[in-house]
Amino acid sequence: MKNKIEYNIPFSEYRAIDAVNASSFSAIDPERDGCPAIWNAQHNAPIEIEDSPALSFGRAFHKYVLEFETFDREFVTLTDEKKEELFNKALALGSKAKGFSKSLTTYKDWKAEMDEGDMEIIDPATIQTLGKMRDSVVNAMPPELIHDTEKKTEVSLCAELHDHSGNPVFCKGRLDLVKPFSHIVDLKTVASASPTALGRFIAKYKLYVQAAFYVDLMSANGYKDMEFAWCFVDKRAPYPVVYYPVCDDLLKLGRQEYRGYLGWIHTCRNSNHWPGHLPIVEFADWFNTLLEEI
Repeated sequence: MKNKIEYNIPFSEYRAIDAVNASSFSAIDPERDGCPAIWNAQHNAPIEIEDSPALSFGRAFHKYVLEFETFDREFVTLTDEKKEELFNKALALGSKAKGFSKSLTTYKDWKAEMDEGDMEIIDPATIQTLGKMRDSVVNAMPPELIHDTEKKTEVSLCAELHDHSGNPVFCKGRLDLVKPFSHIVDLKTVASASPTALGRFIAKYKLYVQAAFYVDLMSANGYKDMEFAWCFVDKRAPYPVVYYPVCDDLLKLGRQEYRGYLGWIHTCRNSNHWPGHLPIVEFADWFNTLLEEI
């Protein structure tokens, strides 16, 4: 398998690549309730992703912020004018409806037409929210990144990375924004972008592991010494943004942890043995205190 970078492949094609990605590490990390058996089961399970309003909004958010110029190629707005058009068309066909609704046959036919063309329907209120979020991101990010004509978005890449013992494992990643030989930016919406909330969020979900993983994937493809930064967008109006370059210590910790995960994967693959959870129970400190008092 070869190291490579792809700039224009659809997510479905990237998803089909048989390689280890950073988002799978939570399934093997015991600190996040994972184990090798769970990782192996999920990695080999058929790819079935149920859509949801959150996933739909996430796709629209990334497209609107990072690829604003081509947003209309994938999303169409259900404007008041479109609703009136569909309602009037339904009346002309004999409908007794009192107003527009998504139960109208004309709307269902139009939606089917949009689905066939891989177009997602979005409402005007969401477009307004996305516009405000994009403005916040543009104002917070370094101008040389958001306006750079050389920047790449939705970058897919593969490479052999090494575990803690030097064993190669084929890996993949999909990066939000890349300025070659300079910056990697990961765009995230969060419930709160306050300093305390972000500190908890980064530690709880081990975002530094993904950061180190992405930096090393780029390095393996010849793009060395690149700066990694998170761009956190608060989901609450007025959608304040925190642009946070990741320090070397966080990258070192992330590298140490992901190499451990790769080591488990490599060992389990060679032995064809995928152990489950350890046969122990770890009580919380407060409960251990109760036991000691007994």
